[in-house]
Amino acid sequence: MAGQKLRRQIERFILWGIGLLIEIITPIFTIKHQTTLPKFSTSKLPERLGLFIIIVLGESVVGVVEGLIVKEHISLLTFLTGILSMALVFGLWCVYFDFVACKPPKSGVGWAFLWGYSHMPLVIGLTATGAGILNVLAHRGTIVPSRVRLLITGSLALSLAIIGLLETTLQREENEHIHSRLSPVLKLITSAVAAVLNFWGRGLGAIALLSILLVLVILQIGYSCLAWLWL
Repeated sequence: MAGQKLRRQIERFILWGIGLLIEIITPIFTIKHQTTLPKFSTSKLPERLGLFIIIVLGESVVGVVEGLIVKEHISLLTFLTGILSMALVFGLWCVYFDFVACKPPKSGVGWAFLWGYSHMPLVIGLTATGAGILNVLAHRGTIVPSRVRLLITGSLALSLAIIGLLETTLQREENEHIHSRLSPVLKLITSAVAAVLNFWGRGLGAIALLSILLVLVILQIGYSCLAWLWL
């Protein structure tokens, strides 16, 4: 019985994966037909995607609260971990809405596809980051387990890399204060640091790990502030 149940679950997963793949790649084969259709709004869709990102990040805030709820006693260490977790979530919010949100993609079907499809791995990365934060808070030991460290560092690395990629697909204004190359490169560098931290961060506690990840996010915000001052 257990073997048959597992087999059904695998079959359902395979069918679900095939259906999702078909749904994702189908528009790619209809580009010629889409070029004859009216162009989609370059103002409404970015706004809708921004609202969706808010919902995703809101789930991460809920994850922080749920992670604190499972604690029997709120010690100073737990309090600091919760503050760092919340700061990391709001930091990601600032990075996305400062560099990407409400900005239309470049003209052209290819840019529109790249811009739209890039939001899919971004949502996955942000959701996984929230799950990683929840696991960090819920862990009772002093050292963050390797699987939890992999989850939160890998998901943050993915999120930063995709945000950097999204920047390259956006239309630029004449008085744009963000550098077209420096900003995406900075995100790719910090993304690589977050990924490497999974291997170099063995033995780190929750506060140390979250602090390093938060610094990587703050670097993006700091660059944006400096760019505004230099404008």
